[in-house]
Amino acid sequence: MPLNISDYQTVIPTRVVDEANNTRAPLPAIDVVAFLDEPQVLLDSQGKRFVQNGILRVRRGSDLKVGDEVPLPEGIFGVVGAPTGNRNHCMTGADFGWARYKIRRGG
Repeated sequence: MPLNISDYQTVIPTRVVDEANNTRAPLPAIDVVAFLDEPQVLLDSQGKRFVQNGILRVRRGSDLKVGDEVPLPEGIFGVVGAPTGNRNHCMTGADFGWARYKIRRGG
C-alpha cells in the first residue's frame, strides 16, 4: 500500500568526496517531496543569519545520507538526520514506499 504522491520533483543530490577541498560528486537522481518551514532569523554577535528547516520525503531505497546536499527551488538543503519511516508498518507490514529525512539550509 504505497503512498500515492504525484506532486514530486526529481533532483540530483551531491555528496562530499574530498572534504579537504570540499569536492562534491553527484548521486543518482531521486524523487523527493519537500515540506519546508518558514525561514527563521538567528541573531548573534556577528549579525543576522537565516535558517530554514524542513522534511524531505524520498522514495525508499535511495542512497541519501547525512551530509548530502539536495537542490530544491528554494535553495540547496543539507540532510541533517537519518531516515525515519524507512520500514514497513509494524502491524500491517504495509510498505508506504517513502522515507522521511530532516533537512536544513543556512545556519
